[in-house]
Amino acid sequence: MVAAVVPVKRLEEAKRRLSGILSAMERKKLCIAMLLDVLDNLEKSPTINVIYLVTPDEKIEAIVKSHYKKVQIIRDPEPSGLNKALHHATCYVEKYGISRILIVPGDLPLLKTDEIESLIDVADNISMTIVPDKTCYGTNLLLLNPPSIIRPSFGPGSFSEHIKQAQEKGISYTVFSTDNLIWDIDCPEDFPYLMYHGYGTRTYREVCRLGVDTRIQPDFYVS
Repeated sequence: MVAAVVPVKRLEEAKRRLSGILSAMERKKLCIAMLLDVLDNLEKSPTINVIYLVTPDEKIEAIVKSHYKKVQIIRDPEPSGLNKALHHATCYVEKYGISRILIVPGDLPLLKTDEIESLIDVADNISMTIVPDKTCYGTNLLLLNPPSIIRPSFGPGSFSEHIKQAQEKGISYTVFSTDNLIWDIDCPEDFPYLMYHGYGTRTYREVCRLGVDTRIQPDFYVS
């Protein structure tokens, strides 16, 4: 049984590195659009049995409940950081017989259902499958079998930290990567790639509606 676990901060705390081009309200709207893109594709996955949203934010909880039937909420009781929230979620899901979890941050708007299926297929009988971010410094997705096989350590340097944990424990692991899965939206330089490849997503529409595309230097655009 595979569960997706999607951790989400309070909207007020999200994407502060974008404050140079987005107001606080614009950042909130962007975060909601990205989260809904992620949940849209997770919910379409035939392999994922349940989706758990881990958040301390009641506003996010209300938005998600109004859109999705496959998503359950795990309220982060003490919003004290991403990794503590994930540890709390791991303890929770193991009580319900979940054998594997796929940790998916809510800022991967280019994620596609078929890529999720490919990742899970590759991860069969492997203890840890990791997807790096575009810098290979951080971690974008992490599939753990069983859920507590390592302790999630998201943040700067997490890609090497997760591999280090796997090596120290002597467990099997593999690295999985696609162009869409490695591309999260964290800083202004990330928008050109989104505008080039993200047509049709909620995030693309929100970025255009906010006029973010007009604030990006044309020479940033990439193929």
